[in-house]
Amino acid sequence: MKTTVIKKVNWESTNGSKVEVEIKLTKEIKKETINADGHKVEIKGKIQNNKKITLKANGKEIVSLSNKNPQIVEEKFFPLDFVEEVKANGGYAHIANGVTINEEKYKLVIMLIEEAELELKAKFAE
Repeated sequence: MKTTVIKKVNWESTNGSKVEVEIKLTKEIKKETINADGHKVEIKGKIQNNKKITLKANGKEIVSLSNKNPQIVEEKFFPLDFVEEVKANGGYAHIANGVTINEEKYKLVIMLIEEAELELKAKFAE
């Protein structure tokens, strides 16, 4: 059994690029094969959750992040010079590979992730 939920949000960046963030959550039961007295027996395995966040600009993938949420840029997690640069440019959270978003967009992405998680939980329970 495999269930997937995809959510997208779009906006225009300050430089006029069309930005799309896609959140893809997947939950599935991976089957396992065990050896029972020399016979291979397939059993239900563990539930596996996957999350992929992809950011595109003008249709081209810029970065993707797997199994994590964007992280608020703070000195305890990032070098001071990076934190200062991000904040000076109006950034708030880091997605991946130096790509950041402002606080408003961060909250929008987190809200979308939470919606997707609730939808996935409901679909998977069916």
